[in-house]
Amino acid sequence: MKLLGYTALFLQDEQDRVLVLKRAAWKKFAPNLYTGIGGQLLITEYDNIEEGLRRELEEETGLKLSEVQELELRGSILVVNRGDGSIDSVVYYYLGRVRFEDVIDLSCNEGELEWYAIDALEGLDFIPTIKKCYRYVFDKTVKKFTSIYDESDGSHTLKLTVK
Repeated sequence: MKLLGYTALFLQDEQDRVLVLKRAAWKKFAPNLYTGIGGQLLITEYDNIEEGLRRELEEETGLKLSEVQELELRGSILVVNRGDGSIDSVVYYYLGRVRFEDVIDLSCNEGELEWYAIDALEGLDFIPTIKKCYRYVFDKTVKKFTSIYDESDGSHTLKLTVK
């Protein structure tokens, strides 16, 4: 089975605002939809996911991974039986903290970076797989989450490990 890997990092500042990326209108996959910072892992990064996270963070924000505090893998989602015939994928969700003033340039080649209060995230048009589980990234009663999303029938299985 061939599997593609992705990362999605949500950064919070000292006022608990969250930095998200609105994908550019010209993007083939999920144009104008919101996501975390990240993207597809390179084949050489599969044995070190944080290396891919570091690369994507620098490309999209200019920040160094060393500037992110309290970096934590919060969970993952496996997407199978994609209707468009594309390869199954796994997305690793991370949460980290950063100082608001460290994020100076909110433009990037993937779209626009925007800050939102956590409560405002519910109203954003997220990529469907992210919409299914992003709230658990911020829920501190959840230690980790794993999820399987079957696109052929829309079924979604979620396992939460609570503290």
